[in-house]
Amino acid sequence: MNKAEIRQAQLAKLVRADNSWEKEAQELCLYEQLFALSCWKKAQTIGLTLSQKGEIDTKPLILQARLQHKRICLPRTLPQRQLQFFELQKTSKLEKSSFGIWQPALTERKVAKNALDLLIIPGLAFTAQGQRIGYGGGYYDRFLAGFTGDTVALAERQRFFTTAAWQTATTDQIVQQVLTI
Repeated sequence: MNKAEIRQAQLAKLVRADNSWEKEAQELCLYEQLFALSCWKKAQTIGLTLSQKGEIDTKPLILQARLQHKRICLPRTLPQRQLQFFELQKTSKLEKSSFGIWQPALTERKVAKNALDLLIIPGLAFTAQGQRIGYGGGYYDRFLAGFTGDTVALAERQRFFTTAAWQTATTDQIVQQVLTI
């Protein structure tokens, strides 16, 4: 199967598994693994997305980061398939992107790429070697090119592949650590 076919199959599978106790139990295990990592412990500024239906819930990550006095930054899509991260504060204004994803308004405080210590990478499928299938725009691959911070992905069973069942491209960026159950 090509990436587009895997993307469609994964979306359907992940939406079916959403709101099940099994998915929530797996997420709890993934949160524990993440919070035990040295890259989480040392990170002061963390980039992640606000989760949507079918994704790993990121609200517990935001809460834990706030309890530990870490800065959380959210991405906003820009022209030419670029990402810019903005700091999430209690008073931040958010708006829906053309993809239906909550993102910071352009008036919020920008965060430089090199100021991010850790990125939690979203995706539909991940391998143990850090290969991933995202949502098809290439935004994260472009952003990760030249990114020097740590990268981690959370992959419950439905999102994890032992080896890539897809053809990788030279522009695909590797996630440093993929946590799974």
